[in-house]
Amino acid sequence: MTNESEVQQNSTETDNEAQVQNETDTETAKPAEENTAEEAVKPEEKEELTPEKLLKDLEEAQKKVREYEEENKNLREEILRARAEVQNMRKRCEQDVQKAKDYSITRFAQDLVPPLEAMEKAVEYSGKITPDNPEMVAQVVEGVKGTMTVLLKAMENNGLKAIKPANGDEFNPELHEAMTFVPNPAIPANHIIDTFRTGYSLNGRTIRAAQVVVSAGNGGSVNTEA
Repeated sequence: MTNESEVQQNSTETDNEAQVQNETDTETAKPAEENTAEEAVKPEEKEELTPEKLLKDLEEAQKKVREYEEENKNLREEILRARAEVQNMRKRCEQDVQKAKDYSITRFAQDLVPPLEAMEKAVEYSGKITPDNPEMVAQVVEGVKGTMTVLLKAMENNGLKAIKPANGDEFNPELHEAMTFVPNPAIPANHIIDTFRTGYSLNGRTIRAAQVVVSAGNGGSVNTEA
């Protein structure tokens, strides 16, 4: 009987010791778990706003504003300079165009001076023609021919060319104006028989068509379209 009581008492003491040991282990592990949980849920610390911090932020913002204002000022000045340069360039181009026109007219006028002088001489010599000096007539005629040559050269140098087709040339409505059509079996239709008036072109553009007589061939149809 005594032995059974002792055994039961020893068993109870063993169970109590195991329970105490388990509680001890649990208490030992609990702080670590609690610390981990606290760290997980701990909110992120915010920087404390102080008057000094606010003043520093304000100074930096004002500095940025001044930098932007200076940059904006520089950009505005660059735009104004670019606009002024464009206006100056436009004025220079207009002046260059006007000078080119003036120079072109001046050159044409300079080219006309020699034939004008020759014509003056021809008029002067024509007044000296008398029955006693018929040779003056030949001299005046030669002078007029030379004047015509110089004048035509001056005109060509400035883009003005004479349109004077030869007999037998094909009729071209862009260059010629048909005054009449004459049946002529010897000359094919739509070809020029004679020229009434010389035409002129300026830089390849007809400013006055040559007036011509056109062959109608055997009396058939005539093409007067370009």
